[in-house]
Amino acid sequence: AVAIAGRWTTVRNLENAIAIVVTPPPATGMTKVSAQIARELRNQGGTVYAVSRPSGISEAKWTLRKHAFIFRKLLRLRTGTPVYLVSESGRGLWATMLAAGILRLKKAPLFLHHHTYAHCRRRDGRVAAVDKLILDPGGHILLSEMMATDFVANYGQSREVMVLSNAFAVANQLTQDLGDVPALPSRTMKETAGGRTLVVGFVGRVSQVKGAELLHRVADAVSDTQIEFRIVGPISDQAGQDFERAARTSELNVRFLGELSGESLWTAVADFDYLLMPSRYANEAQPMVIWEAAAVGVPTIATDRGAMRELVDGLGGISTTEDAFTDVAANELRSSSASMDMPRPEDDGIRLLFETKTEESMGQLEELFAHMASV
Repeated sequence: AVAIAGRWTTVRNLENAIAIVVTPPPATGMTKVSAQIARELRNQGGTVYAVSRPSGISEAKWTLRKHAFIFRKLLRLRTGTPVYLVSESGRGLWATMLAAGILRLKKAPLFLHHHTYAHCRRRDGRVAAVDKLILDPGGHILLSEMMATDFVANYGQSREVMVLSNAFAVANQLTQDLGDVPALPSRTMKETAGGRTLVVGFVGRVSQVKGAELLHRVADAVSDTQIEFRIVGPISDQAGQDFERAARTSELNVRFLGELSGESLWTAVADFDYLLMPSRYANEAQPMVIWEAAAVGVPTIATDRGAMRELVDGLGGISTTEDAFTDVAANELRSSSASMDMPRPEDDGIRLLFETKTEESMGQLEELFAHMASV
């Protein structure tokens, strides 16, 4: 079992710290991590203000409601209060700039969490402006060493740059979903005439930007084998619809499981032999599902997009270029399938890597809290 609830020693003065966060629903990587940071900060005496998106609300109305909530809390802060916020991206960065300006006027250090690689891949003048507004000991929080290195290359290091991986949040979520001492599900030993069926999974939006066409190509390339594909998540564009239609009307061995969460999601992922992440999104950071797969011993085969390579390679997986993805994935799956003449045990090596990364992540969170407590 890996869990961090109750691990922390009391940090002096953390009762003065505040987090203003967006939490599930919907359950995205950012909202799930925010919920876990809020939980740990609250456990240490800090104050958390959280808002979630109501179902059925339009994007425009949600943006207005979210920003009204955040700025109302910021304007009511006491002078000098350390604040944790998540940086927005795209047009939302203007709101982050305004928030940083308010905190500057209130002499309040800002601890700004970046969940997108966009801020690291190339310099953005708005992020540079935010950097100048942040007061010590505040600073920037990045998801990995690669992201932090690229961030410093674009903006310098006039403010503290901290690394906090998502491993601690996944470990916490695993404990909450499956119990205090979770018994992780074992892979289904599905016997066939040729041995056990290799199960290949995907979790996320089935769309062009997340690689629906590449998933289709890999499934087609190994359609003459016993390999089974299980797709978890909503079909969200034409590329996803085309993949689903092809799976229905051809010999592809593909099952679409829809959206899953909680114990159902963990059970589905634990039953994979491989996770595929054929993302085409240039600003891919550190997808939560890769951490979640590693937590149950599942390796990932992914495209080298954004900061994914660092995560995938560090957790025993394979990263490759988009052009080579179909061949690399198909060859790896064929090789593994051919050797499966008996049930394959869970990959304890990958789980051990995850637990090691989780310990590092817990230390990083403790360091962040120490910075916030020093105000």
